[in-house]
Amino acid sequence: PTPTPTPAGPTPTPTPTGTSLTLGATHTTFLFNADPDGSGDLGNNQFRISATVIIGGSPAANKWVRFTLTPSTGDTVAPAGPFTVQTTSSGVATIGPITFNDGGAAGGTVFVYACVDQDLDGTCDGSPTPATTTLYFLRQPATPLSSVITTGCASGTLIIDECVPGGSAGTPPTGQPAGKDVTLTLTLNGPASAGPKLPVIAVITDAFPPSGTTANASFTTCTTPASDGTDVQARLTSYDGTNHVATWDIFVCGIVNDTNYDTFSVAVYWDVDGNGAYTAGVDFQIGSTLTFTIEDNN
Repeated sequence: PTPTPTPAGPTPTPTPTGTSLTLGATHTTFLFNADPDGSGDLGNNQFRISATVIIGGSPAANKWVRFTLTPSTGDTVAPAGPFTVQTTSSGVATIGPITFNDGGAAGGTVFVYACVDQDLDGTCDGSPTPATTTLYFLRQPATPLSSVITTGCASGTLIIDECVPGGSAGTPPTGQPAGKDVTLTLTLNGPASAGPKLPVIAVITDAFPPSGTTANASFTTCTTPASDGTDVQARLTSYDGTNHVATWDIFVCGIVNDTNYDTFSVAVYWDVDGNGAYTAGVDFQIGSTLTFTIEDNN
């Protein structure tokens, strides 16, 4: 007799074209004990997470999304979840505010897992594919900012005027005054990971042209003819194997050459709105403002 073929199983339902679940957050890297949204409703160490569900190329409303949050060892989040939230007409489900609590002093992480659970049985549906992201929290040490005056340009804690264009009749050290005068370093504690990238900005307060006892300085090489240079410079922190750091080169571009010592100052901020510029009332200052003094021997 002719063998009867084994009936084929049900044909899997294909994933519709343009089907996805994506995650977004207030930030992916935070500064611990700092306001993450300026005048917004979030407080220190708080965040929101949103999931956007697209099915067949269009936002999917009324889909139940399940969020699970897993903080790093010794840390907690409140409320802890898990959370199940229905998408709006724009296909978005949002949780928060949620507060991260650091159990130590080294910062931490929150691992976020989200999936569609349309029948609310606690098991993720096969489509869309679940999504994940990690939030990072960095912390300031007692002294997060440090500076080093370039070799040959230091007189104790002062910058010598030979290293300033037109600052002295003396002979500049080799490479000066064209080279940098100071290296400024921001150091933050955090997870042993290259993942965290905190946007930070450094801001110089100076005078152009130099006036009274206020010098002119720049984060970029001094220009000829003289101009105000670069007084704001953005960076992303990076992991150096021990800490999360950012550095800036500082050039002193002019002083009032009258034997009175001249100064300028530098402050560093978490660039909360990520616009690469200082926004008062939004960006959060890290550490204390540093003042640099130039020795003026005329």
